[in-house]
Amino acid sequence: KGSISVFVNSKFTNNWQYTNEFMAIVANGINDFNLSNNQLNTSLYQESGLGITQQFLNKKLAIGLRLKYLNGIAHTSLKNNASLSLNIDDTNQNWNITATNATLRTSGVTNDEKSYFTGNNGFGIDLGATYQLSEKWVVALSINDFGTINWSENNKSYNIEDTPGTIYSGVNLEDGSVLKEIESALNTVFNATETIENFSTKLTTKTYLSAKYYANKKNVFSTVFANTHVFGNLNSNYALGYNRLHKNSTYGLLTSIDSQQKQIKLGGNAAVNIGALQIYVATDNFLNAFRKVAEISQSEIYLGLNLGF
Repeated sequence: KGSISVFVNSKFTNNWQYTNEFMAIVANGINDFNLSNNQLNTSLYQESGLGITQQFLNKKLAIGLRLKYLNGIAHTSLKNNASLSLNIDDTNQNWNITATNATLRTSGVTNDEKSYFTGNNGFGIDLGATYQLSEKWVVALSINDFGTINWSENNKSYNIEDTPGTIYSGVNLEDGSVLKEIESALNTVFNATETIENFSTKLTTKTYLSAKYYANKKNVFSTVFANTHVFGNLNSNYALGYNRLHKNSTYGLLTSIDSQQKQIKLGGNAAVNIGALQIYVATDNFLNAFRKVAEISQSEIYLGLNLGF
């Protein structure tokens, strides 16, 4: 009626929200820009913990809970509501720069000696439940990666001082070192400083509500409503899926709709069991591999190995 599991996982999450203005800088070089809606949150961490499942109501209802200790290895993120803009005067080519909350926070990035056991600690929870309505129908609900990591080791923050407008008119290359002139100019323009401060970040929490229909022992149809909680926003997806089951493998297709971008995605999954080893891959949008960079939308891919005992 139940089980207990012990697990250790390494996870890398990269959430990056970029605008057309950022892509214009990448493609065309520096010109007028306003980077007010770009956000970044990247984390590498380990999770280890204990999982407990229990069945009720003659095995129709199953509830699972995983308690996770988190240890952060590396992190990079922009401060909330960070913005940086540049306006170049066409008449005299002066640069007018404005900045608000323009801070890049890092942990474990500049440390030469990488450690897989750091002082960056946190706690997380996974919670899920399934209920068998009938022999053919099963519904499920889950909340994954609800938690926080406190970053307190090998931290560095790079700050551009808040300014309503700084005018920069160029450098004098006739006297002194060119490199010193450029370094002095950057400090004048951006008023950049480096600080050491502790901070905390939330995990990218995901919630799922799904229903599965077992047509027979080999064919499974599903519908899924999924939410991703990141950057203080809620990104929702609706999906229809199909999976074909075999003795030692499974594969399937998934068609989903992104509520924010109003885009239809085509994904897929596959898993193969070889003895005690399971190899799996899954993505919600493999069409991104055939698109131009400027046309790529949000997507996720999972690759992994499981050992079963």
